[in-house]
Amino acid sequence: MDVGYVRKYEALHRGFKNRNPRSLVVGIDLDVEAVLQARDDHSVVGNALQLPFRDSEFDAVVAGELLEHVWDGFTLLRELVRVSRPGGTVYVTTPNPFSLNNWLRHWLLAPRIYTRASFRGFLGDPDHKMFWNPPSLFNAISALGLDIVEFTTIGVRIPLIARAVKRLGALDIPCYPFSRLGSYTCVVGWKR
Repeated sequence: MDVGYVRKYEALHRGFKNRNPRSLVVGIDLDVEAVLQARDDHSVVGNALQLPFRDSEFDAVVAGELLEHVWDGFTLLRELVRVSRPGGTVYVTTPNPFSLNNWLRHWLLAPRIYTRASFRGFLGDPDHKMFWNPPSLFNAISALGLDIVEFTTIGVRIPLIARAVKRLGALDIPCYPFSRLGSYTCVVGWKR
């Protein structure tokens, strides 16, 4: 199941379907108009905080870039775990507040971190409500009965280098400690 898939991540949803042609890939999104425009037989309109599915219904549940859009992220995580089967996998991606670029620009070097411009800059997208730092996300996922099997970040951006050499854009450096400083947190959990 792909939660919150329409519009920005519709191509990713199609990718899931193409890579798993014998599987039923269900999409759910709150945006009625967008779901209707997607014209997908296995997509439904629904609220991720109250998923309209039975307990343990899915082998894999994906919530890409959704957690930061709700105030009650724990309820969202609980719903993802509820609908996943024992032995199933839950994939969560969300912006990383420890992103090197974001942390330097909007936290460490910001003159007044409590001004609206500063904290809105840190949060980025106007629809972002709050970020989950990786240890808090690990703690919530673990408390809900998942074992964390993988963690990484993507989009490591080194501020001055990326600006000086435009071709670098977002430079991914897949080794420690840079693997913890990317723009997006990616956590994979396995349901006990």
